[in-house]
Amino acid sequence: ALKLPTGGVMQARTIAEPLGDAASAEVELNLTSMPTRLYALDHSQDLLRAEIDYYGTLDYTVTGDTLRRISLEQRSDNSGLRISFDPSARWEIGLSPAVPIDLSIDGGSGSANIDLTGLELDSLWFDQGSGSFDVVLPMSPQEYEVTAVGGSGSLEIDLPEQTSLTLRLDGQSGSVRLTLPDNAGVRLEVLDSGSGSVNFPASLERVSGGEDKEGIWESPGYDSAVYKLQIICEDLGSGSFSLR
Repeated sequence: ALKLPTGGVMQARTIAEPLGDAASAEVELNLTSMPTRLYALDHSQDLLRAEIDYYGTLDYTVTGDTLRRISLEQRSDNSGLRISFDPSARWEIGLSPAVPIDLSIDGGSGSANIDLTGLELDSLWFDQGSGSFDVVLPMSPQEYEVTAVGGSGSLEIDLPEQTSLTLRLDGQSGSVRLTLPDNAGVRLEVLDSGSGSVNFPASLERVSGGEDKEGIWESPGYDSAVYKLQIICEDLGSGSFSLR
């Protein structure tokens, strides 16, 4: 009615991608300023189900059959005047626990609650962006790898029980907090401690390095542990880092 271009009007879309013959999936999510919740679907025949609020254009592409490749991204034409900001706008994305998934997440300026409990991950990569991230990693009988790039917002990661994995972390200016399960075999390698504070349990024993916060630490009995959590801090940046 105001003759504004559609780039300035929030739209809503429901996406339901059937599981079909998919035996595995590669999922790429490019987040926005909208708050995002990512979770495992329950009793669903869908590979992905999402409720998306967006401005501009929503690009959703799917290719493949047994190996399903999915990409989701909002594109703005920057021509519209956004006359309002709806506080209820958000992204709700559910993924199937029935197939192994390689998951990539490119964060935006919005917060993200990423609870992957129940999913079967082959790998996880994410770049946090400027919004806060709260990530819960899933238990798995198979070892998998996580690559995390921090941002300017806070980052919290809960590591799983009864699971072996490697977490590679590159921090930025935001705080990073990792929460360990009880009785985990832990190996912490700090390659560059950055300029922020670094804190971890006194029970970890230094196995290499000098007197500073760079080196390698292990929990007692790490070599004989059934499940091993390897945490490699490439560069912790200027934010604080804590392992508890």
